[in-house]
Parts: sequence; C-alpha cells; structure tokens
Amino acid sequence: MKTVSEEELVSSWEMVYNISLNMLHNPADAEDAVQEIFEKAARRIQSFQGRSAFSTWVYSIARNHLLDIRQKGFRDEISFDLFERDVTGFDPYMNELGLSPAEEKIYIDQIKNGCTLAMLQCLKPESRLIYILSNIFAFSGKDAAEICCMEEAKYRKKLSRARAAVSGFMQKNCGLQNPVAFCSCRNRILIAREQGRVQKDFPSHTPRLIRDCTAELNELDASAEIFRQNWFIEHPVDFALKIKSRFKVFAENFLCSSE
Repeated sequence: MKTVSEEELVSSWEMVYNISLNMLHNPADAEDAVQEIFEKAARRIQSFQGRSAFSTWVYSIARNHLLDIRQKGFRDEISFDLFERDVTGFDPYMNELGLSPAEEKIYIDQIKNGCTLAMLQCLKPESRLIYILSNIFAFSGKDAAEICCMEEAKYRKKLSRARAAVSGFMQKNCGLQNPVAFCSCRNRILIAREQGRVQKDFPSHTPRLIRDCTAELNELDASAEIFRQNWFIEHPVDFALKIKSRFKVFAENFLCSSE
C-alpha cells in the first residue's frame, strides 16, 4: 500500500464533493455520497499501489458509486424537453420586488448555479459524469477515460455527444449564451422566490469559482465557460481536519479487522 499525504486526501475529498454535487444537484445528497465514497476507499486502501495518482483511484471509486446510486432511482430523471417547458413557461420578473442591483445579483448568482446544476440532470448519468469531468473540471481525455473505465476514443465520442446536447439546449433557451433567448437569470427571480429556490440572506461575497480551481480547458466553448463560473465549494479548515481524522479511522479499522 502506497502512503497518501494529507494534502492529497483533502484535495481529493473537495473534488469528489464538487463532482458529486454536479452529479446529484442536492448538497445533502452530495455530502452523503462523498462520505460513502471515502468509506469505500478506506476499506480498499490496501489495494492502492500507486500505479496511478491517489486522486484518480478515488475518482474511479466515485464514478462507480455515483452511477450506481443514480441507477437505483436516487432522483427522478428529467429531460431537456421537460426542462425547456420550465424555462419558457413562466412570467418574467418585472421588478415587482423593488430589489436593488446588489440584491438582484445575490438572487441571480443563486439562480445561475441552480439552473446549470439542474440542466446537467437532463443528461443520462454516464454522459453527465463525462461532461462534468471534461467540460466543467477540465480533466484530460486520458485521465477522464481512465476514471470512466473506457478507451479514450470512445470517451471522446461520448463527450462530443454530451457537449452537443448541452450546447444545443443552451443556445436555444439560455440568455447567458443567447441574448435573445426568453429565459434569463434575472427573468426568473420572481418564480425562483415563489418556489423557494433562492435566499435573500445568501452570502453576497463571491466564493471561489470552478475555473479558479482547475486547469484551463484546451477546447473551451461558451457552454463550458458558463458552467465553470459556478462556485467551487470548499470546506473550512476544521472540516479538513475532520476529513483526515475520519479517513484514518476508517482505514485503521479496516486494517485491524483484516489482521
């Protein structure tokens, strides 16, 4: 078994959480998933020989776990057709709430993040993961294909299809990519408030963005840039210490039970 540094462990945990959030849409579901993924990793830690990076090994475990829980009906599937009805069938916000520009921005940032996360649910689970790895988190084709357990050529073909589906939907419906599209983040302020999808007291500071936490994409398209402007969720230092402690307990308990 190869030794894993604390830095590797914490950075991998953060990335797995953000991948899980984009896969599952719901923060609580993502927290549960990352906990279960690292418990699995701890139970299998003896099999990690260092032939690939620890992070790649963990991401492969995450891939299997995330696809498995989706197949069990973890959330109802939606489609681009159903989502199009949602983003075209509402009354646009006409300043009924009298919000200041700063207050509007708080809502708009939440709406953009929520809408793009929901959009990903329109892709089938495997295609969603492929799109998340490459277009959002900028994994190389080689690394992403290894995580997804497929040949790179097959991976790139599936990625091309996922990109086309997302870009086509956004070009038709999303004001962030097409200025004349009906749906815009500001237009959705009223309906988002009515549906409880935004919070007025949400922190107004700008969190770190995904694009600031990942490598630059070689093939950056307009859709990818919009997704990469979403938040990269980081945990506080005390949580990082908790991660290290819990993983160590998981691994030690497994090793002791195996002796």
